[in-house]
Amino acid sequence: NYQLHLENVEKLPSLNVSLSIAGGDAQECSSTGGSDINAVASVELLNGAVVDTIEWTLDGQPAGTGTSFSSFLALGAHNLSVTATAVTGQQDTASTTVTVYDSTAPSIISAFYDNRTGEEITSIETRSSSYVGVKLSSTDVCDPAPVVSAVGGFSLVDGDTLKIQGNLDKVELTTSVLTMSAKATDSSGNSAVADNTLTITP
Repeated sequence: NYQLHLENVEKLPSLNVSLSIAGGDAQECSSTGGSDINAVASVELLNGAVVDTIEWTLDGQPAGTGTSFSSFLALGAHNLSVTATAVTGQQDTASTTVTVYDSTAPSIISAFYDNRTGEEITSIETRSSSYVGVKLSSTDVCDPAPVVSAVGGFSLVDGDTLKIQGNLDKVELTTSVLTMSAKATDSSGNSAVADNTLTITP
C-alpha cells in the first residue's frame, strides 16, 4: 500500500548572465598606451524573471550600466565583471580578464644626409664629407616615445654632424665606408633595427 501526495511547487524566477568581448579577451594595443575595448552582456531569463539592472565593474570599480560596455584600457590585465539583477532580487555575475598587450615593433628611420641640401645620401665625395648628417627617429602605435640609439664605431644621435676626415668637427674619422647600425625599442621591449652604409669617394 502507498499513498500519493501531490503538491504544487512554484518555480522561482531566475536569470543567467554572460559577457563577450569584441575581438576576444586578449587584444593588441591599438593606440597610445592601450586599446578601446567593447563588451556585450547577454541575459537569459527563466520562470518569468524580469531584469531590473545590469551593472559593470572594471578592476573592482563601478564602470557603467546597460547591456553594452566600452572603455579605454591601458596595457596590462584588467578584470571586467557584469552583474544582472531581477526585479525580484535574484542576481548573477559573469567575469573575465581582459589583457591588452603590445607585440608590434616600432618603425625606425635612419639615414645619412647632406646637411647642405637635407637630402638622404649613401655616398659623398671626400671634399664634402664634413657635410654628412645623421637622421634617427622612430614611431610606435602604443609608445609615444620609443628609445632610439645608433652606433657607427661610436655613439650617434639624431642631428649629429660627422667629420669623416680632418679634425674640425664633432666626430673625426678616417675611412672610405661608414656603417651605422640603429635600433628603436618601445616600452614593451619590442625593437626594430636598421643599417645604413655611407661610401666616401675620392
